[in-house]
Amino acid sequence: MIVKDLQKGMFKLESKKNVVVEVIEGLWKNEDYARYTEAYEKKMATDVKKMGKWAKLCDMRNYKMSSVVDEVSKHVKWCAENGLQESVCVVSSSIVKMQMSRTAKDTSSRQDVIKTHYVETMEEAEAYLKQKGYL
Repeated sequence: MIVKDLQKGMFKLESKKNVVVEVIEGLWKNEDYARYTEAYEKKMATDVKKMGKWAKLCDMRNYKMSSVVDEVSKHVKWCAENGLQESVCVVSSSIVKMQMSRTAKDTSSRQDVIKTHYVETMEEAEAYLKQKGYL
């Protein structure tokens, strides 16, 4: 299944085997993140539940630092509750990497909710997921 952000084109989600591939772009506001989480919870939920244990490959090379950390943390928790085991983020900015590493932690315990691996290319991300048995 492929789900696109028809309103602003800020994300594309695609389920493949036991991986959801995301392309995330732009500077996000809370309403943008709300569309993204709604796409997961209403459109991708069936595919995610069929996967059982799954991983996320997130291409964030065109993402801009945004003030949606709390929203991301809630979404990561939802994903983990629905089988997400780990995430691979393709990032070109150390600032984005720092922001994303904060969102993968539980806000009360500061423990990682899911394991997140950061790489600079899609090839590295795909190789990592293949090595882990996802692709």
